[in-house]
Amino acid sequence: METRDDQNKLKNIYLPIIVALCICAGMWLGKFIYRDSRPNSFSQHSEKLDHILQYIDQFYVDSVNADHLSELAINRILEELDPHTSYIAPKNSEIVNSHLDEGFEGIGVEFRLLKDTIKVVNVLKDGPSSQAGIKAGDQLIYADTSLIAGTGKASNELVKKLRGKKGTIVNLKVKRYGVDSLINYAITRGHVPTPAVDAAFMLDSKSGYIRINKFGSSTYQEFKSSLDQLKEEGMTQLVLDLRDNGGGYLSHAVKIVDEFLDEGKLIVKTKGKYKDFDSKDYSTSNGAFKEGKLIVLINQYSASASEIVAGALQDYDRALIVGKRSFGKGLVQRQLELEDGALLRLTISRYYTPSGRSIQKPYEGGNYEQALGEVKSDSLQVYHTESGRTVLGGGGIVPDIEIKEKIDYSALYFELLQKDLFRDFAIKYISNHKADFDEMNLQEFSNTFTISNRIYDNFISYIKDKSLSHSVKIAQNQKALYKNTIKSTIGDVQWNTQGYYKVKSETDNYINEAMNNWPKLQELITNQEL
Repeated sequence: METRDDQNKLKNIYLPIIVALCICAGMWLGKFIYRDSRPNSFSQHSEKLDHILQYIDQFYVDSVNADHLSELAINRILEELDPHTSYIAPKNSEIVNSHLDEGFEGIGVEFRLLKDTIKVVNVLKDGPSSQAGIKAGDQLIYADTSLIAGTGKASNELVKKLRGKKGTIVNLKVKRYGVDSLINYAITRGHVPTPAVDAAFMLDSKSGYIRINKFGSSTYQEFKSSLDQLKEEGMTQLVLDLRDNGGGYLSHAVKIVDEFLDEGKLIVKTKGKYKDFDSKDYSTSNGAFKEGKLIVLINQYSASASEIVAGALQDYDRALIVGKRSFGKGLVQRQLELEDGALLRLTISRYYTPSGRSIQKPYEGGNYEQALGEVKSDSLQVYHTESGRTVLGGGGIVPDIEIKEKIDYSALYFELLQKDLFRDFAIKYISNHKADFDEMNLQEFSNTFTISNRIYDNFISYIKDKSLSHSVKIAQNQKALYKNTIKSTIGDVQWNTQGYYKVKSETDNYINEAMNNWPKLQELITNQEL
């Protein structure tokens, strides 16, 4: 979870006449500027490292890449800290920032690079490509006069070809299923939002569902808009899905929790090396869902800001937590921009839930593999919720109701996902039934469209023609999984993530478990033995 650093950098002082004035000003500014007001125990060592790099550059027998060596040294130093302090090279900083920012400037497509083929997997709603007519499944062949298919270039190099300043034009040549010749598009780059809410819809007449994929700069606004819309549709109880949400900005997690808690309750506390990094956030009188029933879904990839939300709501017995034990990231990072555009995400504090829990997994230095590993249950610390119920700290958020995966996914299934064959089949199916889909909305699709045995058999015939590493033998108990994946992928291609998750919810065992527990929700939350 990162917070942006807006500290001013002090300029070097060259004129002796104003030295005295600057010293006086420095005494006052020292209260506010962290970096320059504190003793630097690394100054001697940083000079040593600088000298070594200079000697290598000047005297080493072979030519060396100074930038590469510097970055190796930086990354090796950070490995000694914690698993979440990281260095981001200048060439990657814009892409990394756009993940949490409200968006970026480009053409508005998500693509996959498969065997040197650039295939559009998603056209972002209301983006430049959507307005121009680009479709999921299109293959990008040329950008301006440059061939971009079959070149062996890395995906980040291709991103640079497609992104650019708002108002500039990129001319694409596109190969589309069912069309013999390449299609020309002149796309004017624009602002492309990167949504944080994947889906928001009603599960039944009173149960709403919202899935958040990150805590970025637009997350709270998107969530609040979705919440208000679902309330207008009759929602009185909410399933909040934070599965696979790796976190983001602390402030947006706090705002979302504030929607559910009564005024004056501690949401999260942070404590760092310096008091400047200590904070406490409390709920306010604002909030649009302080009374409705609430269930939060988490899994092993729910981390950081997601755990702040789940932890606070669990500590106040405000929500039932359903799923798998979360990741266990209880450290707060601040993002610092370096002079060359590189980024340093530096851990500055730990955070604690209202009951005092740190959910950070144990680690040694920057051992990320250890941070990904399991935590022994007997190493967890005991805490208590507002009603006295036992909860655990020191290794992620332990759910109130644990989900056991019911499906053993086969190697063939994973290969089909990896090679994007479900999506390829969905694109071809929609193209061959265009008139039907043009007249159908998502609700009708969800309620009435089924993957018949005929469609399923066509899919099996389709994948048998592909070069697969695994034989096409599907157990009878996995047939429903394949049918649901075909339908949800059709939903994704036609209606984006809203369509995908709407269909997936029909067979999602996390959601089914949540829906089955509404009648006894309050009993479960306040049960001391839960």
